[in-house]
This record gives sequence, structure tokens and C-alpha cells, in this order.
Amino acid sequence: MDFESVFLANEDNFKEAFVNNANISNFTFKIKNFIYYNDVETAVKLGNKHLAGVLWLSHLLERRDSHAKKIKNPTAVLDALKSSSTKNNTNVSIHVTKDEDAPITYDAYVKLSDMEEYFTIENKLAYIEILAWNYRGFVGTEINKDDNEIIIKNSLYKGMLNMVRLFNHKCRQRRFLKMQLKTYFLIDGLKVSSKEFKILNVSKHFIRDDIEQAITKLIDFL
Repeated sequence: MDFESVFLANEDNFKEAFVNNANISNFTFKIKNFIYYNDVETAVKLGNKHLAGVLWLSHLLERRDSHAKKIKNPTAVLDALKSSSTKNNTNVSIHVTKDEDAPITYDAYVKLSDMEEYFTIENKLAYIEILAWNYRGFVGTEINKDDNEIIIKNSLYKGMLNMVRLFNHKCRQRRFLKMQLKTYFLIDGLKVSSKEFKILNVSKHFIRDDIEQAITKLIDFL
């Protein structure tokens, strides 16, 4: 029997976690690497009155398996997750960087055409963000209209690789729904999944055109 089944079979393992938001935060920190997503109703049925916390916590609780399930009205569920995270982190949101500049991210993607469960782009985007919400280093999502993709951003390279692996394992019963590494360009044949790079130790005597030409020769843009 797996960890989830044993853990959830005994209410004593988690009933105190529903007393207040502090307990909810402590509880989810302990189990977030073991328990996956579930419908909102699961935690509600346990009698928790702290709805904002429940909406977030309930998505960590899976039934007896770890397969991703269709979520009713994913846009509304995502709004509840964001609202709960904002309340539990009064200074900054869970996915906001402290740097003034946009963070460097390592990206993956899911093809919009591979998502048959939802009709609108908004619901497709929300569903992917809900599934990726608790992955380490997750930053956010955006639509890539040129390639008809949802881009999933991670602040860590290893975090992005782990996110892809976990997502595909969770969605393994959906043959066509797959997250893949996004390749923006090649360096010596190696795929690079970040748009950003730094040019260091360049003499001030070089003009911009020469630098751009050198970069073009070094990098194979896709």
C-alpha cells in the first residue's frame, strides 16, 4: 500500500492541520513532497472552516492514486489558490521574485492542441498552472502565441527538469498531454531552455554590431 493510502486512512494524521492557518502551513510543508492534488471537496468534507486555507491544502491531497484529474472551473480554483497564497504571505506572493528585474527562468512547454479537456485558452492555462503550482522553483505560466504553447517557467534548471518529470508522471494516462523542455537556441549542439544569458568581460572598444555578429556565430537560434 502506498504512502498516500496509509496516511489518509488515519484521520489522526492530519485532523489537527485544519484548526488554523498556521497549522495548515506547517502541515503542507511536511507532506508537500508526498501528497498530490485532489478536488476541493475532499478537505471541505473534513469540516475545516478556514476555506481559504482549505482551497490551497485540498489540492495537495490525492485520493488513492496520483493521476491528474479534470478540475471543474480551473480559472476559479487558480484564483482561490492565488488569493490564499497572498493571505498566507502578506509581504510577497508565493511566486513573486524580490529582484526588480524579471527573473531568469528555465522553461518548459505544453502544446495547447494537446489539451482536450478544456475549450478556452484561459481554462487550459489555469489547469496547467494548478498542476505546476507546488513544484519547487515554479514561477508562472504564459501563452506563446507564435508556437501555440503554454510556457511553464521555473527559476531553477534542476527544478525545471524535475517539474517536467513529475508532470509527465502525473499525466501519464493522458497519452497526448506531455510537458517538454523548451529550446530557444543551441550552443555547440546543446539545447538551452532559457532566453537569458550574460556577456562578461567584453572590452569597451567593441561596438554593438560586432558583439551581435559574434553572438550570432556562436549561438544557433531556433
